[in-house]
Amino acid sequence: MENPALGPAGERSGSEESAFKYYARVFSKRKFVALGFALCVLAATAYQTKKQIPKYEATVTLMIERKPPRVLAGTAEVVELGNTNYWSNKEYYQTQYRIIQSQEISLRVVKRLGLMSDTRFTEELLSNRGTEEGGEVSPLTMEDLATVLSSRIVVKPVKDSMLVQISLRDAEPAFAAELVNAVGQAYLSYNLDHKQRAVAQADRELERLVGERRSVKEESEKAVIAFETKERVGTITNERKVIDQALLSGEIELAAIRREADRIGARLRTVRRFKNSENLFEVPLPDVLKNPLIRELKREYVSLSTELAKLQAVYLEKHPSILSVRGRMEVVLQSARQEVGNVIAAVELERERIQVEERNLVNRLTEYRQSDIALADRQIEHDRLLSLRSQAQQAFEKVNKRLIETKMTGEINVNNVHILDLARVPESPISPNVKLNLLLGLLLGALGGSAAALIVEMMDNTVKTREEVEVEIGLHFLGLIPTLNDRAQRGRRQDEPYDGPPELFVHYRPMSTIAEFSRSIRTNLRFLSPDTPLRTFLVTSPSPQEGKTTIAVNIGINMAAAGERTIIVDTDMRRPRLHEAFMDERPLTGISNFLIGSESIVQYCQRTEVDELDILPCGPCPPNPAELLLTERFKEMIRELQEHYSCVIFDSPPVNLVTDPQIVGNMVDGVVLVAKCGKTTRESLSHSKRQLEQANARILGCVLNDLDLEQRTYGYYYQASGTYGYIYGEDEGTT
Repeated sequence: MENPALGPAGERSGSEESAFKYYARVFSKRKFVALGFALCVLAATAYQTKKQIPKYEATVTLMIERKPPRVLAGTAEVVELGNTNYWSNKEYYQTQYRIIQSQEISLRVVKRLGLMSDTRFTEELLSNRGTEEGGEVSPLTMEDLATVLSSRIVVKPVKDSMLVQISLRDAEPAFAAELVNAVGQAYLSYNLDHKQRAVAQADRELERLVGERRSVKEESEKAVIAFETKERVGTITNERKVIDQALLSGEIELAAIRREADRIGARLRTVRRFKNSENLFEVPLPDVLKNPLIRELKREYVSLSTELAKLQAVYLEKHPSILSVRGRMEVVLQSARQEVGNVIAAVELERERIQVEERNLVNRLTEYRQSDIALADRQIEHDRLLSLRSQAQQAFEKVNKRLIETKMTGEINVNNVHILDLARVPESPISPNVKLNLLLGLLLGALGGSAAALIVEMMDNTVKTREEVEVEIGLHFLGLIPTLNDRAQRGRRQDEPYDGPPELFVHYRPMSTIAEFSRSIRTNLRFLSPDTPLRTFLVTSPSPQEGKTTIAVNIGINMAAAGERTIIVDTDMRRPRLHEAFMDERPLTGISNFLIGSESIVQYCQRTEVDELDILPCGPCPPNPAELLLTERFKEMIRELQEHYSCVIFDSPPVNLVTDPQIVGNMVDGVVLVAKCGKTTRESLSHSKRQLEQANARILGCVLNDLDLEQRTYGYYYQASGTYGYIYGEDEGTT
């Protein structure tokens, strides 16, 4: 299968021909397929267009403002008809477009125009509805009509404006205008009704909230009054002043007492430290030094000390006078120690007194603080009740104010939607658009036809070009033979058409294009082996009716025209037809007689009207052709023919049907395969090649037969060269 992106033989388009030329040749070849497909599509489009009922389109223009007129300045609307936010305009308008196409709007139109009983609207719907079990058409509902109507509404916003066009199509132009105007009116009324419904609902909710807030406000006021009555809220200020003063003076007094306690404690620690001192009269304590008794005892002790000193100067230590003085001194010291103990006891008593006063003052301050806390709790509760009362009052006033505003806005009917232009009765139908439909049908047909032509071409696996023979099959290309049509028969300067056997056309028209191509095949065969010319070769084809006999005769005529003694041997002993090109009746003798006899082959050869060209007919058809060809007698025949002729051409049956070509091909110098353009498939040609190669036959190449140069579908260069050859030959013959 060919690749359209490549050349005909699978090569890239840049090698010999571009993809454009390839497609041009494909479309030229398959023009009838493309044209037929396009005409069918165009006819179907025209038929469907003619069947369509004309539809008329009516359009009403609305203006949807972003916000309605503000009647009550400073008053918020319950429902904003519009959108003041620039960035949300798109969402707002898209929502409005969907509302216009909604079933709610369509239901309003159905009710307003009474479409349930309007046959103009219901007949088509009834015809498309199914039947119930009783065989009757199921009844229509308003929702069914609304669904159909909403599906027919088309909303088209006008760019860069607040305008929107609502269109609707119908078979009757007046009815279409009536319907679309009703849609516009329904949308206007819906917009206002939507606002009124929202206002009414808001009124109900606000009245409920006002009642609730009023009850809450009254309850909070009662709670404040009750608390103030119970807790004597009026004396709280005086009580707080007294407590604050008491706390302040108590803190000052407590600080003084604590300082005094610290001082007495220090005195007590000092007195206790000197209590057991040996000389109490030397203790540097104010409490001791200022005590009158201790001072008296000190003087007495000093006097006794003086007297003791005098006695010690006179008497020994054991003297009764010294001992007596010492006893009195001990008594004085004992009295002094006792008096110091009394001083310590007095300080301790003073400290205990200070501690008792401190504890009492601390307890009193604690009581004051507890009283202050209790008073603060009462104050907090009172403040909380006052705050609740204030909040309830504010909430009530806010809700009540909003209720009043809502009632006022509900009484004002302003709309942000206005009908700018009512729909007029359309004068001409909008559909079907005959010109557009036919143009689209033609375009679709052209595209589909082109695709069909490419598909047919891609599915065609027959041999058509030289590249396919050389690249895909791998055979040497010997040349081509154009189709023998009326133009080729008449020639460029010959008025009478050729009516003889097609095999002899090149003989009677030697200056024709076909003759020129035939001579090129002869030349290519000679160039295959210039040193040792080919003397025997077989002409065959993959299948019947591919022109192998014609090619064999053409080659033979051109060989004879070149001065070579040539004979064409008909080895097709099943369906021989070589004789038909040169004689009216089939000869009674031929190869089969030679193979079973003992005569010379020369006596079976017959002269033809072409100089230097003879033929060897088949003779009677034997029952076993392959066995006869394998005999030594057949090889002897080939050798004998080579003795009498310079070129021996064997015309054999198709390769893919019988084994005869393989047998003969193994005995000759080479084999020429003939493929018919547009008929011989690549698979069959490849199979023929493999069959001959398995028989060790030398394949000289392939001749492409019956290529129509007039259609310009295969090989544009073939046509150019062929035309040139024809003109050159013709001119040469006339000069």
